[in-house]
Amino acid sequence: MSYFAITREAGPAWTDGEGAFQQPGASDHAVFMNALSDEGLVVFAGPLAGTEHGRIRVLLIADAPSEAEIHHRLADDP
Repeated sequence: MSYFAITREAGPAWTDGEGAFQQPGASDHAVFMNALSDEGLVVFAGPLAGTEHGRIRVLLIADAPSEAEIHHRLADDP
């Protein structure tokens, strides 16, 4: 396996003016990410500085066999 650094930004469902935990689907997203963490795919995840005032950006560190596997697994993120 290899480690990958991934940055992600809020998708089109993001509601401007609302915090991360007030977003539609936030609970489903948390369950999804926790499952990836439990499986060992995601080894670190956290917001990037400056996103507390707008659309969230996050850094993920993943342990995966390939970049394609990461794209495949993250595609199901609600």
